[in-house]
Amino acid sequence: MYVWFDALTNYITTLGWPENTEQFEKFWMHGNPVQYCGQDNLRQQSAMWQAMLLAADLPTSHQIHINGFIMGSDGRKMSKSIGNVVDPVPLVEYYGSESLRNFLLHYIHPYDGSPIGYDSFHNRYTADLVNGIGNLTSRLLTLSEKYLDECPELPEHSLPTDWMQAFESYRPDIACDIIMKWVADLDGDITKTEPFKMVKFNLDEAKQLIREYVIRLYTIGRMLNPIMPETSAKIKALVKANKKPETPLFPRLEIMSN
Repeated sequence: MYVWFDALTNYITTLGWPENTEQFEKFWMHGNPVQYCGQDNLRQQSAMWQAMLLAADLPTSHQIHINGFIMGSDGRKMSKSIGNVVDPVPLVEYYGSESLRNFLLHYIHPYDGSPIGYDSFHNRYTADLVNGIGNLTSRLLTLSEKYLDECPELPEHSLPTDWMQAFESYRPDIACDIIMKWVADLDGDITKTEPFKMVKFNLDEAKQLIREYVIRLYTIGRMLNPIMPETSAKIKALVKANKKPETPLFPRLEIMSN
């Protein structure tokens, strides 16, 4: 029991309480203190810690988000004794840290238990990142580099409202759904309007379409910032430089052996 009294105070001691209260005043007293914990920590976080705060005459947490467990591909809670554990280290080494960030934020539900397996991870990497974001970026910026003299004027306030609302509701999975819909819609519009063919008989209209599509890609890059910050920075830099990627953002890989 005493371990929890020591551990839970980290929420406020990390903000400088009680000696240096500047950060504590800003984030806990006058901010919106939100806690995250697993399902097996519910009693300690929602009852014990709140009682400790009340006893110290301090404000309680405003919200407590109870995360679901990460499950094995067999649908059971991950356990070393069962052997259904997915090791994140080789995933990062093989697919990259951005790919793992994307999977965890997109496909691990904030509240319900969600499975992860090597096969499902590889399938999402290929569908979302290789064939989705990576292919779209190369496809569109190849057109832009070839037919536009410079990067079009880019909006600085282009983040969509529903994407913002998803983060305000602590739902990064929904934010990722919105990003992938933007990717699919943009890819579909390129396929439908075929600016790569239009340049042969109506160059001006083709250029205008490419400009509009590049602006949409830039907005996708902006939306990716909290999900995959390195990928976001690469896309935005390529758009501004009006250059296609020299190498794929996400290389096509064989499934990792495990």
